[in-house]
Amino acid sequence: MEKQFQTVYTISKFKEIQAEFVGKVYCDLISSSEGCFGTTYEVREDLFCGHQRKKKSFFVSFNRDKCEVVCSCHLFEFRGILCRHSIAVLIRNDVSRLPDRYILHRWRRDIRRPYTRIALKYDGLRNSPGQLRYENLCTAFAKVADLAADDEVRAGLIMEWIQLQAQELSMLKHIGEKNIDNDPASFKTPCSIDVGDPKLTKRKGAPRKVRKKSPLESTSNKKKKKNEAPSTNRGKRLTKELIKQTNEPKILALETGAEFEVENQPSMELLTGTTNFTFDTQ
Repeated sequence: MEKQFQTVYTISKFKEIQAEFVGKVYCDLISSSEGCFGTTYEVREDLFCGHQRKKKSFFVSFNRDKCEVVCSCHLFEFRGILCRHSIAVLIRNDVSRLPDRYILHRWRRDIRRPYTRIALKYDGLRNSPGQLRYENLCTAFAKVADLAADDEVRAGLIMEWIQLQAQELSMLKHIGEKNIDNDPASFKTPCSIDVGDPKLTKRKGAPRKVRKKSPLESTSNKKKKKNEAPSTNRGKRLTKELIKQTNEPKILALETGAEFEVENQPSMELLTGTTNFTFDTQ
């Protein structure tokens, strides 16, 4: 049974059913009694509420002829999943494969959803004739399935007719695809829409004159300006002081009573630090 659910259901829904198979370990069959609707089993489950442990009994009715199972917890009626108590009873009666009524259509992964048949167009999503026919067929098939599910003979005849129609339609589709491949005119698409490039228009506002800079480039330029500003001012101050010293013929110092004479030197020598000093002591 677990393998049957794994091959049919989606992954998320199979994990929920797998949790019920694991929880069957805490279930034990206590007694059974025969009735008019089949056999009724008493299943006792060990429940854990925090650090406390208690036992609770559930009653499961099983009809062997129709392979129907009903539990007093009603998990299948509320959530569409077989409970662990029903699974324990089915295993006790050697049921290896469940009927299709216990595998719901909404959680199957091997079906084709109706919205996948909608064709995408430039004028939006619309119900095409093929989509409408598909919905009408699904509605009609659902009504027939509900009416013929309880009658085994009628259900078998309908299934044979459906299989025969499916074979004929698949053969016709295969032949039509071959004819389309051999016909060169089928590659022409007269109703196709040519999608060209958009028209060039002027942008609003004045044209951009300054190149856009990245944040990293703008921050690095700011740092460079901050580092270079004090050095240039200091160099200008030094050159002005040296030019003033060249215009003065003599500098008198009163520290040791000596007179210092500075020879007139070119400004380039002062800038490079190669000035010559002569000391005249009296």
